[in-house]
Amino acid sequence: MAIKASLKGLPSGSHGLHVHESSHCGPKERDGKPVAGLAAGGHYDRDAGGKHEGPTGKGHVENLPVLEVTGDGAASQTITAPRLKVADIKGRSLMIREGGDNYSDQPKPLGGGGRIACGIINCASHLLFSLGRARSLTGSLKVL
Repeated sequence: MAIKASLKGLPSGSHGLHVHESSHCGPKERDGKPVAGLAAGGHYDRDAGGKHEGPTGKGHVENLPVLEVTGDGAASQTITAPRLKVADIKGRSLMIREGGDNYSDQPKPLGGGGRIACGIINCASHLLFSLGRARSLTGSLKVL
């Protein structure tokens, strides 16, 4: 599966990009404090691999290639997800992380650090993923 990213309003640099279990992007409590995007649950792990090994590894299938954002906050790239199919991602969410992904369980920041944007995957309308306006984020991710 390939996904075309066309986004604006992100901090420049590399950002982890993952499919998460739930179709909820709201906050949830952790240690008695609300955490943005935590309602999305953990990383989607269809095959119960339990590891972070990147888009071509044998770990979580949700690990997508790193999203590269230019100095003006724009990301325009085609992301290849060789182990995912559209049916896998229906009813889930897409999370953008504050930093790049090291595709490993150690050392931190693991999947790219904190959650900075979350979008609910809506495959019903021409396979278009619309991301919410978190952090003034606009644009789309579209399955090619």
